[in-house]
Amino acid sequence: MKVKTFNSIDGWHKPWEIIDQLLKQFIVSECHHLLREPKCSVKLKKATHIGLAGELLKQVNELREEPFSASRRVKIPKAMDSWLSDLIENYPPIGRDRGITVLKSTQKFFRSYSSKSVTRPSVPKTPAREKVLRPSTRPGDNCEPLSSPPLRWVRGFLHSLFVDVELSAMELSAAGIIMAKDTAYFSEFACDFSLHIWDEGRHAEIALYGLRFLGGKLGDYTYTNHTWNKVNQFSELVERIMGENVIEEGNASDRAMGQIKNLRSMGYHQAANLLEHINVDELRHARLGNKWVKRILEQNDRQFIDLFKRVSTKIGRPLKHQISCFENLDARMRAGFDRNFLKQFGLSAAGG
Repeated sequence: MKVKTFNSIDGWHKPWEIIDQLLKQFIVSECHHLLREPKCSVKLKKATHIGLAGELLKQVNELREEPFSASRRVKIPKAMDSWLSDLIENYPPIGRDRGITVLKSTQKFFRSYSSKSVTRPSVPKTPAREKVLRPSTRPGDNCEPLSSPPLRWVRGFLHSLFVDVELSAMELSAAGIIMAKDTAYFSEFACDFSLHIWDEGRHAEIALYGLRFLGGKLGDYTYTNHTWNKVNQFSELVERIMGENVIEEGNASDRAMGQIKNLRSMGYHQAANLLEHINVDELRHARLGNKWVKRILEQNDRQFIDLFKRVSTKIGRPLKHQISCFENLDARMRAGFDRNFLKQFGLSAAGG
């Protein structure tokens, strides 16, 4: 058992409240370490741990109103494992099956994983990168032009997808969790963005698998950090979600269709299949961004549109160019862009 004490939680609490706090502490701590961990393989493991904790946190939040949490309070012990065993043994009959399942999953999780505690979690200027990954020194050296021999282009594309898209998206979500840790809505936010980190980690693994399958390796190309740099210029959480989830993830879902077409025209159908698998999640990520920007702005449509325009311009996508990226409007609506938003820019989805 690696996690022994509850140093930062004092007093008497309801059991589910304790578990909620422990999981949120774990998530924030792992996000802090993920941003500072240079090794890609360790980053990806941490992404999985964060995702598992987020899934558990979601289940715990659904159980908070169970009679168990309302009728019984326990003093925090020093040994969590024995405390969880006691809760499992004495769980009341109502809601027993599901409650015990979540408790056992929590016990198994903390037996398997731990995270070094952090006094002041923070977001670095740039995330750590392992030495084999070389920063770009001139425009375009992080990939190959489309006119290159097909194999070279596909390898360059997958290398860039791994480092400059998926790793950066994973790290931006980790930064968002750290920035949101003191908000009133943090439990729900942590659930959503922990699973987002898990998705991006899986996407990174898929891109890396494709690169290696085609004979490439990390370090064959440079990286630019362009995704991170575009979003990290913003100091407000709502701006960052707008930049990464609403704009970049929304555009990715449209842009990927052209990239998939290019891959198939070159005969790289397996790489195209990998990208199609990744693209399934992009609409959900854009929908997540729309949900949270609207939530933070208290459903103010005018503020949403103004923020969309301002952030688009600041990340180098002038509004006219940004709107031209809206190719599949039905998909955009599934991603949370409503009809009123589309009408503001003279766009109309099917049935509109």
